[in-house]
Parts: sequence; structure tokens; C-alpha cells
Amino acid sequence: LPNASLAGAWNVEIDSGDAKLFGTLDLVQNNSTLTGLFRSPQGDGKLSAGKVEGRHLEFTVAIGAGAQALELRFQGDINEADPTRGEGTLKSAFGGQSRFTIKRPQGEPATPAATGQPSLDDRETPPATVADSEPPTELDTDRLLRPAATGGNVFLKGATVLTGIGPPLPQTHILVRGGKIAAIGPELEPDPGMTVLDVTGKFVAAGIIDTHSHIMFPEGLGGVNEATSSLVPEVRVRDVVRTEDPAAYRALAGGVTAIRMLHGSANVVGGQDAVVKLKYGALAKDQLLHGNPQGVKFALGENVKRTRGRFPNTRMGVEATLNRAFLEAIDYRREWQEYDRNAQAQAAAGQPNRLLPPRRDLRLEALADIVNHQKFIHSHCYRADEILMLLRVASGLGIRVWSLQHVLEGYKIAPEIASHGASCSTFGDWWAYKVEAFDATPYNASLLHEAGVNVVLKSDDAELMRHLYIEAAKMIRYGGTPADAAWRMVTLNAARELGLADRMGSLEVGKDADLAVYSAHPLNIFSRVERTMIEGDTWFLRETQPSAMTAAAAKSSGQPPAWEPPTAEVQGRKLDLAALTGTTYALKGARIHPLDGPAIDNGILLVHGPHIAAVGPQVTIPEGTSVLDVTGLQIYPGLIDAGSILGLQEIGSVDETHDFSESGQLQPDLRTGVAVNPDSELIPVARAGGITSSLIRPAGPLVAGQSSWMQLHGWTVPELIRDFEMALQIEWPGGNDNQGQIDQISRLLADARTYLKLKAQAQQTQTQLPIVDPRFEALAPYLSRQKKVHIEADSRAQIAEAILWAEKEQLAPVITGASEAWKLAGELKKRNIPVILGAVMRRPFAEHDPFDAAYANAGRLHEAGVLFAIRSNATSTAGFNASNARNAPFEAGMSVAYGLPEEAALKSVTIHPAQILGIDSKVGTLAAGKLADFIVTDGSPLQPSTGYKAVVISGRAHLPESRHSRFYERYRGRLREVQAQGQSR
Repeated sequence: LPNASLAGAWNVEIDSGDAKLFGTLDLVQNNSTLTGLFRSPQGDGKLSAGKVEGRHLEFTVAIGAGAQALELRFQGDINEADPTRGEGTLKSAFGGQSRFTIKRPQGEPATPAATGQPSLDDRETPPATVADSEPPTELDTDRLLRPAATGGNVFLKGATVLTGIGPPLPQTHILVRGGKIAAIGPELEPDPGMTVLDVTGKFVAAGIIDTHSHIMFPEGLGGVNEATSSLVPEVRVRDVVRTEDPAAYRALAGGVTAIRMLHGSANVVGGQDAVVKLKYGALAKDQLLHGNPQGVKFALGENVKRTRGRFPNTRMGVEATLNRAFLEAIDYRREWQEYDRNAQAQAAAGQPNRLLPPRRDLRLEALADIVNHQKFIHSHCYRADEILMLLRVASGLGIRVWSLQHVLEGYKIAPEIASHGASCSTFGDWWAYKVEAFDATPYNASLLHEAGVNVVLKSDDAELMRHLYIEAAKMIRYGGTPADAAWRMVTLNAARELGLADRMGSLEVGKDADLAVYSAHPLNIFSRVERTMIEGDTWFLRETQPSAMTAAAAKSSGQPPAWEPPTAEVQGRKLDLAALTGTTYALKGARIHPLDGPAIDNGILLVHGPHIAAVGPQVTIPEGTSVLDVTGLQIYPGLIDAGSILGLQEIGSVDETHDFSESGQLQPDLRTGVAVNPDSELIPVARAGGITSSLIRPAGPLVAGQSSWMQLHGWTVPELIRDFEMALQIEWPGGNDNQGQIDQISRLLADARTYLKLKAQAQQTQTQLPIVDPRFEALAPYLSRQKKVHIEADSRAQIAEAILWAEKEQLAPVITGASEAWKLAGELKKRNIPVILGAVMRRPFAEHDPFDAAYANAGRLHEAGVLFAIRSNATSTAGFNASNARNAPFEAGMSVAYGLPEEAALKSVTIHPAQILGIDSKVGTLAAGKLADFIVTDGSPLQPSTGYKAVVISGRAHLPESRHSRFYERYRGRLREVQAQGQSR
């Protein structure tokens, strides 16, 4: 039975028995999903959990917000004989039940279900209003909408439970009473009347704890530093908690239940931290935690140094500032101790206290509390030398530094940190965004863990916070950290650092019932958070929240395939690539994924020179050919990053290393390939992550220049660059006043056409040619549609404008960036316009887009049939950045959790970018005649836990080695040497 067409306006009549109430419904229908608005004199509300099956419809309306929200649940049927009418029952949260009827307003036709989209060709419709259907929005009331409170009494039934202190417990129940975990086991029963949540087939784990966050400040990142002095330990974060920061709601959607709000890092000694549970929308006093050790933010290094006009400006000055401050605090403490002794002596003698107390100084008082072990140091730091300086200063005063934050060179001095007893909160793999981060390595956490340090993975970023579970999975790849230990880096270890391990961080009897329900194991990148609970109450429930996913995509991606981390034996397996150095060689025994056909078990890949000679299950290997046995491993096509500045930037904060953005607005003859640094340390890092080639793009001016196609192997630029002039890059201007900038681009193209026309006429008539103009010459293949024009456009309006403009100019466009492409998927498909998405792991582009808009973007394009690729994230907090080009496959993997099929995700970083760039005859799949670009792995390249065994580019084999792995091996050797010396004493 086809679904009834319900989109459009309806009049609503509610008969409560005592009186009749009237309202209206404006419904938006996408297949079986209903969204929209309910309006009445008693209040308005948005629809959630709306669906239609045949003639049956049901939806929930929330009127009001927060604790005062009133939920009305509608269930009914459309009249079979008269589809303009329907009726059913309405139930409120108080249990009352009423009858309702709906009917179309007189003369209002039924609106077809929104499966197509208005045409961009309708010039009466402004481009900014075009959409497949009215896209879902996420209003403040949606974020505040929660299921009925359980009172902290709830029974979770049938999940695989990850306690954090033992092996996974399949088919296990969790009993929660009064917000605390009362029991965990397979034979439990709920208390009478208790809310029961059936989570069979799901994974339940402790809520993630972010120990380094700057969300929930009233002024955002602009309000995290008190800039008046180098020393401000008297200021308190708890005084400025913003209770309805959308970033907190989005963190809940990533399984985060608690965060530490930290002062910024512009001060040597910053303010006092605050720990909050993310009870979004609740009063600050109900979110703040009490009883945990009070921390004070310290900072070392570049952030302090670059605060000009104020001492200190060097690392010398930082040490002096600390010494002076603590000595002054000790003297302040002495004054008060002396006063207290004298006052007590007078009191003991029965004399009145006539002593004047010392002047109270809140700043020195806070510093004295640190010396007295009543407040504790959490220090921002990077370099090994400055970390040792802080430990030395603190130890000299008998103080233990409670935690080191960032600590990206901690691996160099892991024994010293372990001996001191400091916890370490670090990034998973961020690096090279400034000078003091250039020696960072993603092996840092694993090496510190091996040294016995309490290691935490934190965010320092409102987007990274949303998928810290993915950061944890990376530690399996980088250093072989066991899965359970990696998981503790975002849960129990974080609780330990906050001094709250007795209350949170693991699922144990007696602890707070702070937990998240995942669709699969949380270290599986294909999993997503379905529910987040704090003290037994649900604060995020995915199925009731607005989503950019279609209902079909949400269902198909809701049960990912089982995931297992690689075994220690597989992780430790190293390949001897000597067999892959001849002109002809073969790899045999692996499971080969050609991607243009089914996977081949026990396959053979034969390479001759730079090309694949043959691939299949029964390839004849010529006599004398070197053969490498890779049985038990996987072979995939080399990964293609379809947009980065790899080789054009070395350090994010150092402009002198930037060669990707030129001054001037119209620069079509610039070519990125000529500026690539062949010796960039970032190239082997990306190659070790499976990237075999990349589109190197310019950025900045309106017409930024031409992108080049680079392979990640070669001694010189001519060896690296496969095509200098791959695509023209245009940065589409935003805002409502961008017409002048658009006209500039149009005039450039018009002038180029005039120039090319005059040139052609002169050649035909054999008259004098016009003076050569490199800019116009460069535009020739793009104006003739021989090559594609890449247009960076993110918003719905920008994309629509760019599409119409490209049609007018008769260009062959590719939309890049494309954060809101999902809103125009139908139009992109109708016009066969390819898309290069970047990035997936970013915050929603528009303030009121659903929390998963960026994650679901690729899935929506796939459903519409749009050809798309996914590029690396070049828009992190650290700015436009090349340092993590290696993470392009993880951007694709995240899309799988939100509706993109796994095979399509693999193709989005292999064959699809090749097709978009017109190089699919050379790369993208494993086929005879194509370039021998491929990777040998122990799992899917989409999984952060997967290890790489070899990366082959144009037939040249590379071990997955880089600056990062060399640092790891060197300083692991130091750690073992120190440990051996300690054991021998």
C-alpha cells in the first residue's frame, strides 16, 4: 500500500470532552518521514518522530521548551474514501487521551510527497530558496526536547556492555536506581514500574569525558582568556557557564557526558577550571560538579610568548614568572600563618584580637592554595624542555603537577613524566599547526601509556569533541594500544585526571549512570551514538531529534557489521619489501579489493614497471619474478585526497612556509604544482596513511589558480607532479552583497573569450597575434569545457548561485567544499554536477542545521545519485591545514555511520575522485594497465584502527614510515633504556 500524501496544510480539531480546540498543521513529507509545525492558540510546536505507513500516521508535537515542554502524541489514519480527512487519538504526557480530526483547508490540494525539487531553471525563484524539500531544521526547542524523565530509575536490556574494566559483556542488562548503577548482569529484572529500554544489539559504554574543552563560555573562544595580566588564578570559569551552548548538545550526540571547562592559554597562570555534566538547558548549578579537586590552568610556550606588550615574551620569562609568583605566594602564606598564630595566642590568653589582618589578595590566595595542595596545576605545554622546566619548578616547591595538557612532546620525556606522576591529556594526531607542534607524533599517547602514564585523549575543539571515540580507535594503529586501554583514554583515564574516578568513567556498581548507547562498538568508525544518558536520564535520543538523514538511510546504517581490532600478531607483522624492488614482482595471498568488481580471496597482483600487469585469483606469475606472500592481509587501490595543500604548507602558523594563497583576486595562470616542496615532511606522513596521490589546490583569491595532481613519491617536482593543470579553482564569494565579486569573475571570462576570439581570427587570417596574456591563455581549456572548473561553495545559496553562474558561462563545474550540498542534491544530480566534499567531520554549516548535517551529507548525495568524492579536512580549528591529509579515509568512514554505504565510502576516496578528475583510466581501481598505486593493510582503510603494511606508488613500494614513526622508534628506545636501568638498580 503506497504511503498517503500528507505534505501541505491541514486544519486540526481536538475534542477533549470538555471543549474543542483548533489548530493547524504544516507537514513536510520525505518518503515515510514527516516533519513540520503545529500551531494553535494554546501554543506552537515542531513535529518529531513523524512517520506515515500507508494510511496510518503518527507524530509527536512538543509545545514549550525544557522542563516545561508539553508533548502531544498523535496517532491516526487517513480516510480511505476521502484522503482529505483523517482522525485518530491524541495522548498528552499526563496520560489524558482525546480524539482529533484533520482535514485539508477548502480548496487546498494535496501536495505530493517531497521526492523531487523545484527547478533552478525557474528564475522567479531566488537560488537561495531552492531545495529538494524543505530541509529539516534544529531549533533551540529541539535541542531542549527530552524524553520523559525516569527519575534516575531505568533498566537497559540486552546490550553488549563495555564496562571499561573488563571484557565486553554480551546480552547483558544494566539496572539503574536513583541515578546510580545498581547492578550489571545477564539475569537481572527491572523493578516494578521501572522504565525499560530495549537496547538489544547495541553497545553500552561509559559516557565520554573531555578533559580539555572551551565550549559553554558566553563569548565562545573570544571569552576564554582574561588578558589583563600574566597571572589570573583568581578568576573562575564556574562563574560564566553558558547553559545552552549548541556545542554542548552536539557533544551529547557524540556520547560526551562531562567536560572540564578550561581557561585559555594566553596567561602563564590562568583561571580556575570547572567540571560540568552536559545536562543541556539545565541551570548552571545543576550542571556544575562539586567535590572534585579544583584545578588552575597554567600555560607555557608560544601562546604565552606571543602576547606582546606584556611580560613574559620568552620561555626564560615564563620560568621566572612562575618562580616569582610562587615565592610571593609563599610569603603571602607566611604573613597569614603568622597572623593566625598571633591571633590564636591572644585568644588563648583571653585577650581581644586587635591585630590587623594582612590585606587579602585573591590572586596570591589561589597561588598559595596550590602550594598547600588545595588547588592543582593543569598546564598547557608542548616542548619537552619546557615541560621539564615546569616539573622542576613544581618539584622544588613540593608540588605535583596534576596534569599536562597537549603535551605533544611528552613521548620524548615519558620516563620523567611517569616518575613525576602527572596525567597527560593529549591530541590523537594533530600536529604541525604551529612550530612547537612540529615534533608531535600520533604515537605520543601510546608511548606515554607504555611508560605507565595516565593518558587521556581530549578535544580542545568543539568538533573533535563530537567523535573522541574515533580518536581513541587511532591509538590501536599508532603504537598498538589494546582496544580496552584505548577506550579508557576517553573515559576512565579522564575521570582519574579529574579526580572523579569513584563516580564516573566506567560502568561499575555504585557509579553514576552516565553512559552512551552506540549502534556498534564505539571504536568502530561505522558506529554512531543512539542515546546519551546522565544519571539514568536521557539527555540525547537520536531517533527523536531532527536529522539530515532520510529514514531509509538511518535504518540501513543503524546496524554496522561487526568490528574486531587487529590481533597483536597481525599488528606486529612487518613486510620485507625487498621483493618489490625489481621491474616485475607479484603479491599473492591477500584479499584484493579492485573496487570495480567483487573482492578476490587469495588473489594475486602482478606489477610490471609503474603499472599493474594483472590482477585476479589465478594470475600466471612469470618465472623468475619476485613474489611477496601477503596472506591474511588486504590490498586496496591507493587512496586519493581530492583536495589539500599538501606540499604547499609546512607549519600552519608560519606564513613563510605557505605557498597556497596568492594576493590579487584573479590569478588563473597560477599553478600549485610548481610550488610544491618535494622534501616536505608532511608528504611521507600522508603517504604512511595510505594516500598515494592528491589534488593540490590553491586557495584565497576569487580565481585562485590551477590545481595540480601530485603522486606522493618523487625526488623532484617533475617526478611528483603528474599533471600541473588539472582544474581551475574558484572561491565563490559569500554574503548578500557578493554580486560585485561575481561580476569580476564574469568580466575576466568575457575578456578571455574576446582575447581567444581575436587570437583565433589572427591565426585564420595570418595577421599579427594579440600580445600573449598568460591569464587568458590559462583559461582556454576551461572556457571550452575541456577541463573542469572547481568552485568552492559551502552554503546552499553559494552552491545555487555557482550552479546558475556556471550554466550561464557554459562551464563544466565541480562543486567543492559543499557543506550544504545535501540541500540541493536533486539539482546537482539533474545537472550531473560532481561534488568534492570537505570536510565531513565539521560542525553544521548553518546554525540551525541538524547536528548530523555534515556527517549525513555524503549519504544524501549518494541517495540522489550524485557523483562525489571526499577530501581531507582542511578547516580545523588550526586553520587551513595540510597536516592531516592522511585522515581523508576517516572522513569517508564517518559518513558510513550516517547513511553512506561502506562500498560507496571506499569509492569516495578512490575511483570517484579519479572519475571526477578525469584520471580514472590511470588510477582508482586495481586493473591491468593502470598505475600500480595500491596499499597493503590489515583491515579496511576507512577504520582508524587499521594498520598499513606497504604503500605502493607507480610500482615503487614504501614502508609506512615517516618523521612520526622514526620519533616513536627513537624515543621508545630511550624509554626501554631508562626502564632497564631502573630494573637493574
